[in-house]
Amino acid sequence: MKEDYAFITEQGESTVHELSTVEALIKYQEQFHTGFPLTDKEAEMILGYMEGHDYVLGEVQGNFYQGDLAEVRERICWEEYSMDDVIDAVCEWNYELVLEAEAQRNNPEDFVDFAKSQSRYERLKAEEATLD
Repeated sequence: MKEDYAFITEQGESTVHELSTVEALIKYQEQFHTGFPLTDKEAEMILGYMEGHDYVLGEVQGNFYQGDLAEVRERICWEEYSMDDVIDAVCEWNYELVLEAEAQRNNPEDFVDFAKSQSRYERLKAEEATLD
C-alpha cells in the first residue's frame, strides 16, 4: 500500500511518497539513479530491516528520506538520507543481530533453543553476505 504524507521543507509543504514495497523502492532507484541498483531480494531485505527497526523510506521530488515511526507517537519524523546511509544502517543492524544470535547459540537453554539459534544465525550470516 503506497501512502503519501505531508512534509514541511525549507521550500514549503511537500508530499512524501512512501517507498514501502519492493517495486516502489526499485522504481525509485531506477528513476533517480542512486548508484545502488537493487535486486528484488536486496530491496525486500532492506525494507524488512527498516520496518523491523520502526523506520520507513520515502522520497520528495527525487530526494530520499528515512522516516522514524517511533520517535514521536502517531507521527513520522522524516530526515533526508542517502541510500548509502540506509545500507550502512541495515549492515549495522545485521551485525548486531548476528552477535546476539551467536551469543544465544553459544549459551542455549536446551537443544531446541540451540537449533533455533543456529538457524537464525545462519540466516543472518546469509543476509550479511548479500548485504556485502
